[in-house]
Amino acid sequence: MPSTSSVRFLTRAAVCVALALTVAVVPRSAWAQELAPPTAATSAPSGGSGWASPAASFGMAGAWVISVQSYNAGSATPSLFFAKQASGGETVLIQPGLDYFIGNGISVGGVVGFGYTSGSPATTTVNLGARAGFNQGLNQHVSFWPTLGIDGSYSHNTGSNSTAALEVFAPFLYHVAPHFFLGVGPFLSYLVKGGPDTQYGLDFVIGGWL
Repeated sequence: MPSTSSVRFLTRAAVCVALALTVAVVPRSAWAQELAPPTAATSAPSGGSGWASPAASFGMAGAWVISVQSYNAGSATPSLFFAKQASGGETVLIQPGLDYFIGNGISVGGVVGFGYTSGSPATTTVNLGARAGFNQGLNQHVSFWPTLGIDGSYSHNTGSNSTAALEVFAPFLYHVAPHFFLGVGPFLSYLVKGGPDTQYGLDFVIGGWL
């Protein structure tokens, strides 16, 4: 039969384990709720019923977001670009972003880009990137959606060249209407391959979600 001291020791140990689990679980739950965008109920104006503001609808679990940036942090090229030189050379680039919200306010995604410059020789460029972020609704039309990721670029003409960069982009989004937004925010890019080099500034984004 266990002694009284053993019983007391086991009881204290059980209490300590229970307290540790409580401390570990409660902050994570609260943190997840803070990241979640406002719900339709909390965003509904007085007298309304079941109405959700554009910002409150953005960032819900299961949503797909398609976007393009004006500069594409770190790549020194916009997401959509076409140019023709007077001498006849042409350059075209398309690089949309695609993100998916795996939970309320938590997104994963990336960019896929293809570029072509005519000439002798012609240059072909392929860009790939992956990122993760979180969205926080601030009011009925504004949310904050920072992302962190890594982008890689490969180009080929007579030879080949590749680069890789860590990217941070923190735009404030203005939701003009449900499923459509415009945004602007600071970016920071650190070239880890093909550098090192650091770029920073402001970038603009436009997009929609399903």
